[in-house]
Amino acid sequence: MGAHVTQLELQAGNVHGVWVNDKLYRADRVLCSAGTGSGKLLRGVGYNLPQERIRATVARTLPAPGLTLTSCISLPFTGLRQDEKGAFIFSVAGGEYDVRFDSWRYLHHYRETRRANPDAARVNYFGPILRFMSSRIASPIADIAPSSEGARPAHYRVRQAQDELRQFVPQLAELAIEAVWAGVIDALPDVVPVMGHVHERPGLLLATGFSGHGFGLGPMAGKIMAGLAAGHSASVDISGLSPSRFSH
Repeated sequence: MGAHVTQLELQAGNVHGVWVNDKLYRADRVLCSAGTGSGKLLRGVGYNLPQERIRATVARTLPAPGLTLTSCISLPFTGLRQDEKGAFIFSVAGGEYDVRFDSWRYLHHYRETRRANPDAARVNYFGPILRFMSSRIASPIADIAPSSEGARPAHYRVRQAQDELRQFVPQLAELAIEAVWAGVIDALPDVVPVMGHVHERPGLLLATGFSGHGFGLGPMAGKIMAGLAAGHSASVDISGLSPSRFSH
């Protein structure tokens, strides 16, 4: 558990295992579900998936025991839920796209997406500079500890969410903010994941690019991919999620 996979093993065009540091683990079928790290592993075996990275911001208020929210709420742009301690956790739709040195690689795949959803992600052209700045951020005391990526939250997104809360649930908009943190979403041009066999690389299965929907899709996606890895057919039709839709 927690071991770092450094590359996939390719023999005669087929994927036959994974390298964990300097040790090779052989397998007839390999499932790549490495989130934002999937693209790099796939390029190592000559397969290009137009996966990108979107930095998303989340905030949590101080506990408000006098207020109760029994279900998750989706406002036009803000998602909202209450945790077991009575604090409210919210985020606003969209995120930040940090330009990288290799951002040109999949630029053409996202032209239509950007045209149809111009506000979905704000482009940060200073992304390469941020890589050389200190990535230390204060622990948000969140559900999951910060990753080594040190993703920086965009505080203006919190203000956007608070503005919308004032319209729909004003009693929550003025609650004091206890923590703000960020994470990196693995995104694809059509904002839905790839799941299934990679026919160009026999032996390779892929489940990645969940584009922020992974929490809801995860249980069924895991069940389907476990069946495929065991050599069974998918229990539901996932042909529309095939990695081959990007092969052209």
